[in-house]
Amino acid sequence: MNASFVKEDYYGGKVVDLLPHQPPFLQISSLTLMEAEEAITTLEVKEDNVMVCQGQLTEPGLLENMAQTAALSAGYSYFIQNQGKLVDYQPPLGYLGAIKKVEFHELPSVNESIETHTTIINTLRSGETDILFVKGKIRQGDRLCAEGEIKVFLTYP
Repeated sequence: MNASFVKEDYYGGKVVDLLPHQPPFLQISSLTLMEAEEAITTLEVKEDNVMVCQGQLTEPGLLENMAQTAALSAGYSYFIQNQGKLVDYQPPLGYLGAIKKVEFHELPSVNESIETHTTIINTLRSGETDILFVKGKIRQGDRLCAEGEIKVFLTYP
């Protein structure tokens, strides 16, 4: 990715270029919205998803989807802050650091689509690492699948 980054170019299925995750571990199908502190993504739950068990996306799959969605907005913010200094964009490496107050209401089934909305409520920086405090909600249509707060650690190249 070059320094003429236009976020709308990555809406839809090109989201794979913005994350270090690759199939089969990528838990986002498309990007709907990306801002400095907010992101909305969708995931088409498929039978061959490594996080599907007995026809449903598991709780770890929902958490990973939430963490990857949050990492998108933080990576976007990092790119914008360093625009002109970066020759090639390399996505930050992310780690789910803590799970706080997460509730699972319903597990989505194969062939369903979920929408994930995350908001970064605080960021702490230490060297080349950001600690993101994130609130997220995952919905399948009008049904709430999961909601809660997580911490995501991002290390920048």
